[in-house]
Amino acid sequence: SFTQKHLLKTHIKIVHEGKEICENSFNRKYTLIQHISRVHEEIKSYVQCDICDIKFSRKSSLTKHISTVHEGNKPFQCEICKTKFARKDNLKNHISSIHEKL
Repeated sequence: SFTQKHLLKTHIKIVHEGKEICENSFNRKYTLIQHISRVHEEIKSYVQCDICDIKFSRKSSLTKHISTVHEGNKPFQCEICKTKFARKDNLKNHISSIHEKL
């Protein structure tokens, strides 16, 4: 049984019609359902930032946005120029493109 009509339709496509939607695989049923809803059925449940009105499809993305943009939580600092970043990968990109530029 399915709690939502779109989940039943997806089940029918995959199981009974033998159609493969994509190559992705998931360990949890909930993650699969979220993926199908957001990516293949384009169902968005938006949460909005009260400060700047940007919308996010996940609450965790909104929380991270508020922390880094509005609260200035940027724990990764460049040792060379002291610029701060919210994410470690952004710091690495900064170092390689600015300081290690060849």
